[in-house]
Amino acid sequence: MTEVGWTNSYLLGPDVVGAVERLRGEPGGEIRVWGSTELIRTLAEHDQIDEYRLLVHPLVLGVGKKLFGDGFPYTRFALVESRSTASGIVINVYRRAMEA
Repeated sequence: MTEVGWTNSYLLGPDVVGAVERLRGEPGGEIRVWGSTELIRTLAEHDQIDEYRLLVHPLVLGVGKKLFGDGFPYTRFALVESRSTASGIVINVYRRAMEA
């Protein structure tokens, strides 16, 4: 991939962690990752995730990729918000917990 067509989207290039650090240093809001378990794991390994917004859907697939698979780095998060939608989806927001 050499370009993206989505507004406010960026190609991170080979130095993913460096590119995210540069983006975090710029004004303009939050960085969102939608559906990339590989990118999430890379960012978590480099302590680059401040918040998770996890949506729990009322269905069971039985197979699929794990977001938090074996070897995922240990980090403490606290539940700061939880709400459900009319369709039964539960939205949980977790933010980095303060170390005790």
